Parts: sequence; C-alpha cells; structure tokens
Amino acid sequence: MEHIADRLVKSIKDKKSPIVIGLDPVYENLPTCIKSKYSQDIDGAAQAFLEFGNAIIDAVCDIVPAIKPQSAFYELLGYRGVKAMEKSVAYAKSKGLIIIDDSKRGDIGNTSKAYAEAHIGSFAIDGKCIREADSEFMTVSPFLGLDGVQPFVEAAKRNNKGAFVLVRTSNPASALVQSALTEAGKTVSAELAEYVAEEASKNLGIMGYSSIGAVVGATYPAEAKAFREVMRQSFFLVPGYGAQGATAKDIVPFFNPDGLGALINASRSVIYAYKNTCSDDCSTDELKDVTRAAAEVMHDDIYGELRNSFKNLVY
Repeated sequence: MEHIADRLVKSIKDKKSPIVIGLDPVYENLPTCIKSKYSQDIDGAAQAFLEFGNAIIDAVCDIVPAIKPQSAFYELLGYRGVKAMEKSVAYAKSKGLIIIDDSKRGDIGNTSKAYAEAHIGSFAIDGKCIREADSEFMTVSPFLGLDGVQPFVEAAKRNNKGAFVLVRTSNPASALVQSALTEAGKTVSAELAEYVAEEASKNLGIMGYSSIGAVVGATYPAEAKAFREVMRQSFFLVPGYGAQGATAKDIVPFFNPDGLGALINASRSVIYAYKNTCSDDCSTDELKDVTRAAAEVMHDDIYGELRNSFKNLVY
C-alpha cells in the first residue's frame, strides 16, 4: 500500500499545488441560490451544506491536492450535519482528493484512543471491521499532554493515515499557552516540535516525508523558520493565509528547499469569494466559477513565490 505521505507528495507535484481549501459552511453565508432550494429547517440546512460543499469540491478538485472539512460547522446540525459532511467527504474522495479532518481532538486514555479510531481508524465487532474512517489526516490538540497525543500517532501509523499536531496556531491568544516556558526552559511549542520530529522519523515514506506533521500558523513566519529546522521530515498544515492576513512571502519559511513540506490553507477567502464578485442570488455555476478563480489566484500567488524562492523546487 502506498504510504499516505508519498501520496500527498505525488498529488502536490502532479498539480503543482501545495494548497488546501477548508470547508467551513456557515448557513448565513451560503448563497441564496442554494438555500432557497431547501426547507428552512434543520433538514434543509443539512442539504444546503451538502450542496455547497460539493460545489466547492467541483470547483477546486483539479487545483488542490486536499480539502479540510471543519467538523464543528457540520456538528452544529447534529447527526444530519455529520451525515452531510460524510457525504461531501465521500464525494471529494471520488474526485481523488485527500481529506484532512479538522476536528482538533485531544484527550487522554481510552477517550483519546476512541477519538483516534473514530477519525483515522476503524471500529470492529468480534474482530470484524464494520466502519473505516474516511479521512486520511486529522488535526490533534496536544494540550492535555503528550500521553494524549500518542494514541493518534499510533492510530495514524497503524492505519496508514496521518496526524497534524497543533504546535503554533495562528490566533494571537495562542501565545499564552504555546509560548509558555517548560521546566526545561523551552517554549511549549518548541517541546511539541521536538516530539513531532521524533515521531515523524519513525514513519517515513519513500519520498522522505512523514505522515506525522504539525499545524503552524502562517502569521508566525519567524518561528516557522526555526520549526522547519527541527521538523524537516514533517508536513506543516498552515492556516492564516488570506483572510487572516498572511501573504505568499510570509509562507516561504514553512517549506523545505525542495518546495515541499507545507500545505497552505485558505477557507473563507476562497469559499465565500462570491460575496465580492457577484450577487447573493448567483447561480450555482457562477458560485463554482468564482470559487475556482479565487483558488487559482491563491495557487498562482503561492506557486509563483515558491518558484522565485527555491532554485531546487521539485515541481
């Protein structure tokens, strides 16, 4: 079976695209052309989420290697929303996309193990598997301690899946926890980076990258340079580009000299681009066209910067 990190690298190289689009459906932000088709109740909202998500997938599937559904937005609708997310994930996989489940789970003991199996593992009865998680990667919160992260790392290795551990997030208030000093005199983020690097080295694909990676916010490029020195074999999942203010120049330090090692995420600036260019009652086709155009602008911006910055770019 192909190592998931190798599959990710190949997709990035084939599409010349180290970007990922987030699926963050907010009902109030969906275009009227979708909302008006369905009843104004919980069932209708779930149907609208599904159609919107699939429209975004149609628009970007040949531009990006992965999508990142944010489960919280779907969970607002209860089991109906979760079902809508599952259907959009299945649709994305049918288009050849890699799925990053942005659920940011984290706990300890059996609870942590259950979260891991739910999102990147499986469930069996009497030794017979009756459910396999659809996502290839998930995001993991480490702030209950590394004993809470380990079950996710182990599930990722066992199932040929991946995990992105929160190391330095893009929100300003993150410094209260992530920049705090440990007993060893290092920041929490630095300790987490060392942990990720160690675990990554134990699970490498033939292309030299691991399925154990880190979330590092694009709003901290100076710290990213130091993290890259530590976590050379890990992919960084990088939020903060676009709506949060980071530019293509800001994200260069997140990459290795080969132009690999980072996935730059955008959500609102792409999936709600229609708000800036067409009316709220635009057609679904117009929604797809505008979304695609926004994704292409992002792609050209980032890829162009990488070509200028790395002489040894491999794609």
